[in-house]
Formats: sequence, structure tokens, C-alpha cells
Amino acid sequence: DDEITVEFDDPSLPAPSFMLGPGRATMLELDLDAAIDAVKVSETEQKERRTKRKKERETEERDERSNRSKKEKNLHHLLHKQQAKASSRFDESVDAAFVLGIDPRRGDHSVRGAATLPAGTGKEARVAFFAEDGSAEADAARAAGAVVVGGDSLISLIAEKGSAAIEFDRALATAGMMPKLAKVARVLGPRGLMPNPKLGTVVVGAASPSAVAEAVVAASAGRVSFRADKGGVVHAPLGRVSFEPAALRLNLGALADALLSSRPKALKGGGWSGYVKRVALSTTHGKGGVRVSLQSVAAAAAQAKAAAKK
Repeated sequence: DDEITVEFDDPSLPAPSFMLGPGRATMLELDLDAAIDAVKVSETEQKERRTKRKKERETEERDERSNRSKKEKNLHHLLHKQQAKASSRFDESVDAAFVLGIDPRRGDHSVRGAATLPAGTGKEARVAFFAEDGSAEADAARAAGAVVVGGDSLISLIAEKGSAAIEFDRALATAGMMPKLAKVARVLGPRGLMPNPKLGTVVVGAASPSAVAEAVVAASAGRVSFRADKGGVVHAPLGRVSFEPAALRLNLGALADALLSSRPKALKGGGWSGYVKRVALSTTHGKGGVRVSLQSVAAAAAQAKAAAKK
């Protein structure tokens, strides 16, 4: 009837499991052989086992750091790798994910913007242009390739039929049409189709025919918008697997440069420091994403910015 207490000081032994009872925890008993073996382990053997386990943990941590650094490939090799990982029969999309060091709960940490991808996205978007019926801007938009062009009549149609009247992927507007578009903001807004000056989807100023045509061509070819989600991550398409690596690099550089321009003023630091924590690329059906070194992304952004000034 004597109570015997056995203490286990060896981390290599399995941890005892517990069963929760009413108001207390009851330890499940080890079998006799295991208990005897545990008691007979000498202090020297315990130290040897602890030292061995410590070395094993250090080796595992060192290998993990090595593998993690290998994953952060430079951009050139990474693009080749992601293209090779594509397995679908169709031309998969190549997407980028930027993990930001922002607090999404703070209003002054919001990140939102747009970028024009020099090599396009690989998909031609259907563009709608809101302008006064019969105006020079409407004619210019139609000539540039806008599939839907209209003013009050188009707004009334959307207000009446709702989403059933939306037959376009992106929407542009002249500055004069913005007050009238408030009528259908609840229809266009949730679909990301509401024109916004911050996203470059409102042709401001004189709205010359050439400016309208340029905006329509950019929107239909390679204009992408981005916004940080609730987790502080920005997702955006870069192109297709069939693109040349140089084209994907150019697109990523343009996107990274636009993202850097959208850095919140309330965020401490400057440039990339404290802003972009990680960058990864993935394909539609690829087996996971691969991280890109921030140095490669920064270099691509600088090259894209320099190319845009020429």
C-alpha cells in the first residue's frame, strides 16, 4: 500500500498522457517494463542522452536554416523553376504574393493601388468606359477598344438590372461622370469595378482623346489593381507560364515598384525596410509557392522604374 513516486528526467522518453476527470487530471500508468527501465537509467546515461538530443536539435535547426535559405532563390532561377512546376494542360497563371509588415486593422496602414505590367497579363480584359453619350471621350474609348461605352443610359441600365447588365471586367470613367456613378456604386463596388482616381481608373483633367485611348489600352492589356487583405498580404497576377522569364521579371518589377509607391506613410522606416517581409511566386496548379529573395525583387523594381522613365 506504500506510494512510490517515479520522476522522469529523460527527454527521450515518451511524455506521459493525461485523462481529464471531474475536477482533476489522472495520469495514465506506464507498463511495468517501461517503468523499470526508466528507474534504472543512471544519471550518466541521462546526461549522455540529453547531450545527444541537444546536438540532434542543433543539427535539425541548422539544416532547416540551410533549406530555408536555399528556397530564397534569385529571381532568374526562381522563374524557371515555377514554369517547370506547372502541370496543367492550359496556360497557367503565375501569381505573386507579398507578405507586408503592416497592421491591417489600422486605417492608416491600408495598402491599395494599381500597376501597369509592361508585358501584359496574358489575358485581354473587357473594358467599359463611362462618358457622356456622344462625346469625344466616348468616341475615343470606343475606337481604342472599349467593349462598353455609355453615360446616363448605361448607368440607368446597371441600376435597373444590377449585375446582369455587367458585361465587362474593368471600368474607366471621366472625372465628370463620377457623381453620376454614385447611383450604381453598390453594384460596381463589391465587384471591384467602381472607378477610383487612386487606382488610375478615372481619366482626370481635360480627358483628351489621346489620354482616354491610352487608359483604355492599358486597362485592356496589363493594368492590375492590388489591395492588402485582412492578413496583410497582397496577391496579384504576373502573367502566364508561357511568358519568357525576362517578361515575368519585368512584370514583377513593375508590380513591386507600384507596391513600394503605395507604402503607408504611418509605417515606420523607409523603402523596403519593415514594409515587405516576404515574397513568393506560385502557379495555378503548381505544388506550392517558392520564396524570392527581397534583394532580387528590389533589383527588379529598380530596373522596371528605370525602364519606365525612358
